[in-house]
Amino acid sequence: MKLCLACFKECEDNLQSCPHCGYGSDSFARMPSALPIGTLLQGRYMTGKAEMNKNGIVYAAFDNQTKKAINLIEYYPEDNVSDRRGNALIYIDAQAAEKALSKLENK
Repeated sequence: MKLCLACFKECEDNLQSCPHCGYGSDSFARMPSALPIGTLLQGRYMTGKAEMNKNGIVYAAFDNQTKKAINLIEYYPEDNVSDRRGNALIYIDAQAAEKALSKLENK
């Protein structure tokens, strides 16, 4: 058995797509700004498919400690403020990034 990287339900190893959500290796285009599918964060959270919303990137993820599917939100300012280099988030425009972070902290 394997875990689907979109809904994190168990699937048979030989299946090409998930019988629960339909996810397959070519089902979802990878977002260039998102962490790669299957990235392990803090040795605990495995990232799955990702979507962008107004606050950043929302990842379907799996908590290896609790064995539950969760959503992780990565604060990711607009494209002209930040960029991804490997697994690192970098700020292109420091002033705009500071303003965006200040706005987030005041919510």
